[in-house]
Amino acid sequence: MAYIHLKNVTVEFPIFNVNALSFKKNFIRVATGGRVLQDANDRVVVRSLNNVSLNIEHGDRIGLIGHNGAGKSTFLRTLAGIYEPSSGEVQAEGKISSMLDLMSGIEAESTGYENIYMRGLMLGLSR
Repeated sequence: MAYIHLKNVTVEFPIFNVNALSFKKNFIRVATGGRVLQDANDRVVVRSLNNVSLNIEHGDRIGLIGHNGAGKSTFLRTLAGIYEPSSGEVQAEGKISSMLDLMSGIEAESTGYENIYMRGLMLGLSR
């Protein structure tokens, strides 16, 4: 049966050359809710996901709600395998496909049915 399990997943992105701009560093720290910090190697990083654990089973539906910069897209990209966690573990069984760019493969001249059909073909689905 298909599932996705996340266990203590953290995703961090390094920020380069921010130490020379201490005013900017402090502004970024305030604007991101204090998620700009230094990792164990003394690098400045933005922690996009922090210690997320979740079990998604076959048939489950989830909704993501949050302000800009809350980590919603990072969460989805981590589920899809686009981003690797900085720490923690993602286990998945089954086929994971993403539609994060909703306009990819959409043709304005085609009908809704034709666009859905073409998108399915792009994802490897059959009729």
